[in-house]
Amino acid sequence: MKIKTTTLEAIVNNPSNYQELGEVFGDYIHEGDLALIVGSTNSGKTLLASDIALANNDSLCYWEEPMNDKKRKVIYIDAELSDSQIARRYENLLACSSGSLIHAKFTNSDFNSSTESRLRAIEDLIYQNNDVEILVIDNLMCMLDSGNSVKQAQQFIWGLKCLKQEYNLTILLVAHLCKRNNHKPIEVQDIMGSSVIANYADSIIAVGNSCEGDNIKYLKQLKSRSSIKMSEVAVMEIAEEPYLHFEFREYDNEESHLPKKKVSRSSISPIIGETILRLKEEGSSIRDIADQLSLSKSAVGRFLKK
Repeated sequence: MKIKTTTLEAIVNNPSNYQELGEVFGDYIHEGDLALIVGSTNSGKTLLASDIALANNDSLCYWEEPMNDKKRKVIYIDAELSDSQIARRYENLLACSSGSLIHAKFTNSDFNSSTESRLRAIEDLIYQNNDVEILVIDNLMCMLDSGNSVKQAQQFIWGLKCLKQEYNLTILLVAHLCKRNNHKPIEVQDIMGSSVIANYADSIIAVGNSCEGDNIKYLKQLKSRSSIKMSEVAVMEIAEEPYLHFEFREYDNEESHLPKKKVSRSSISPIIGETILRLKEEGSSIRDIADQLSLSKSAVGRFLKK
């Protein structure tokens, strides 16, 4: 291992350090980033990673404007979906895409090997495709040994950071959120292994489930070293045509998409009680009253019965 040294003056006076970073995914992910895409199970993080890969490899975009500034060759290492699942998901993709996105999977011998061996296999893949610019790895947990220790995660992330610098790559790594209270906003500390992996990441975006419906998700920027962190979230809708993908809807506040906390009967105040009685006299149903006041139907029903 070698340590490179330079002076602060040389860094400040180097014109190349002032070049604008290319956009891989709008203000969320820039060229040269080690980016994390995080989310709970079935939140759509794999779908988002695939959308970003196709946007760069084939210029496919379903936002108001293109999210990437140029085409880039992408390799997608997939440890999530089987070939059959991929074929069904992207059955009609070739009608609008070249289909040239490189899809990679570990062999059984590589998959059952150590974290260090997987890093070597990834480097071999990059070396064989020396014009690749973006590497997507889905997902972190599948890259670690069965123990999934903090030390392994740190080793793997550090290895990716070295590969990123050595081969001038942008790397997208899909990771999981811990079990969390979904009534609260998503934060960096909700990432599984956040104490290790978040520090190494240049950018982090989370995919959250919206209370508007199973097909509505939102994207939240948790970290960015290349842009000002956005305060709003991007609301996305899952669409099935011409293939399964996210379509941008609007920017909004995260609070609007968090499940409303149900209030128990014991916490119904006199003022809320008067409102319940008034709405009932006006002809509102128990369901309507519960929705308007963010109460459970059973709490409203028990209150009226009492």
